[in-house]
Amino acid sequence: MAARLMRAATGVQVVGVLDDYLPVGAELAGGFRVLGTSARLEQIAERTGADEVVVVPQALPWESLQCLMAAGAAPGGLRMHLLAGFYDLLATGVQLSQANGVPMLTIRKVVLTPGEAAVKRAVDLLVASGLLVLLSPAVTLAVASLAIRGGAIIERSRVCGRDGRDFDLLTLASGVMTRSTLVRKLPSLVNVLRGQLSIVGPHPTPAGAAVRSSTGQLTTLRPGLTGLWRRSEDPAEQLLLDLYYVRGYSLWFDLQILFDRVRVRFRPVDGPERSRTLSGEPVRLVPARTRVEPVEQPATVSVSGDQGVM
Repeated sequence: MAARLMRAATGVQVVGVLDDYLPVGAELAGGFRVLGTSARLEQIAERTGADEVVVVPQALPWESLQCLMAAGAAPGGLRMHLLAGFYDLLATGVQLSQANGVPMLTIRKVVLTPGEAAVKRAVDLLVASGLLVLLSPAVTLAVASLAIRGGAIIERSRVCGRDGRDFDLLTLASGVMTRSTLVRKLPSLVNVLRGQLSIVGPHPTPAGAAVRSSTGQLTTLRPGLTGLWRRSEDPAEQLLLDLYYVRGYSLWFDLQILFDRVRVRFRPVDGPERSRTLSGEPVRLVPARTRVEPVEQPATVSVSGDQGVM
């Protein structure tokens, strides 16, 4: 595949490959050498001058692939392509491309256009204001019950926000006399009005370097008061649902999620609800694999030149 990318005189030059199993300096077929592991992608790209990457998903452990896809989706990062044939990919986040006859899937950047961001913010303000007015009696009763019982009224949880900026997520204290999670989350609407939270978005994750590094591409959007992640209680499955959401974002997707949450609240179902696409098809979730056997094909190909690809 690397040799084929260089076949035509288009200015593309393969500078090397990254492999999680072979030692640095190992020579592969065609005279290409291993420059390091996939974990050192950014450092090696900076050293070699490569600005694009071609990834062979089948040659990588699941965890390494997630890290590479996060790097490829981050705004301003390397342009990343996946070798076509990766059937487990949540395909709403890629577009078909080709280089010298090699079919590839190019990962789209996880970032909203200015128009999408403005519309999403307007919907957030409209829904948050409406809910605060509509449910203000419930908030008043809950606050009164907490004041009578004594102790804290508002709980603050430090979570990771958009672009990695942490903020305090507000909720009513757990002693409130209600089983409704909606009532407990009503103070979070203040976070929405402040621009820290969205009505619909990825799952809010606790602040911390370890969490931020594993969910980097999700922080390009504000976390959500609700979202696809509400359909599962398994953290790994919630992460996949969040990835599906951010790569397939649209206003209609947000409205569908809101409609589904209202429908579920007034018509409870047994067990967590399975996620579906806009066409009604179930979302395919990719099970995590702790290890993939080594294969002969390198995980990534590094290229530099007029169209630098690593």
